[in-house]
Amino acid sequence: MDGHRTAGAAWIAGAILAIATTVIFRNDASQIMATTGLAVATSIFGLWMLVRAEPVPTPLAVVIGACWLGLYGGLAVLQSNEVAAWVTDVFLAVVGVGVALLAWTLRRRASDAGREGVSWTGG
Repeated sequence: MDGHRTAGAAWIAGAILAIATTVIFRNDASQIMATTGLAVATSIFGLWMLVRAEPVPTPLAVVIGACWLGLYGGLAVLQSNEVAAWVTDVFLAVVGVGVALLAWTLRRRASDAGREGVSWTGG
């Protein structure tokens, strides 16, 4: 599996984790809508990365990672008095940032490998 497909699978796994966490733990309607909406958008993006023949623009993965950090970081601050909720939200923020960094790293590695395989000497 090449880099963008690996990152796509990681986004889908993160979205599944976020949806499971929402279904199990959340009871506030606005939090449910926000986390479910982000998880659905993330899973669509991950699926797009899986089926697309060429790599998806990495800045989009970074934007999605920033959205995860913003949403789950904000929820961690809002729920800082509940340790279990705080830990869960911080964990999900780290997952989003981690997958964005994975996509960035795999893109860099793929572009470096592409440059190494090109020979302009004709021989």
